Amino acid sequence: MQEDYGAAEQWVKAADVQANPLYHFVVAAILGQREKTEEAAKERQWIERNAPGLLKNIRREVAMRIHRPEDQAHFLNGLTRAGLAVP
Repeated sequence: MQEDYGAAEQWVKAADVQANPLYHFVVAAILGQREKTEEAAKERQWIERNAPGLLKNIRREVAMRIHRPEDQAHFLNGLTRAGLAVP
């Protein structure tokens, strides 16, 4: 994690994978870190409607995809700042 959220937002939004629920998960975390609360809320709502399974155990979902604990914590912090409940 390089913490360059501006570049991360540009790169992820350039990807043509909006049908993939993980796209919205990643965008929510980035927007949360950038404090773009309205945009982050839209991503959170998309996830709640279209991929609620990602929310059942967010920590497990993140751990399956991000292996370093410090990177997991950083990503989870972005999700929390995006308004997702991370127990």
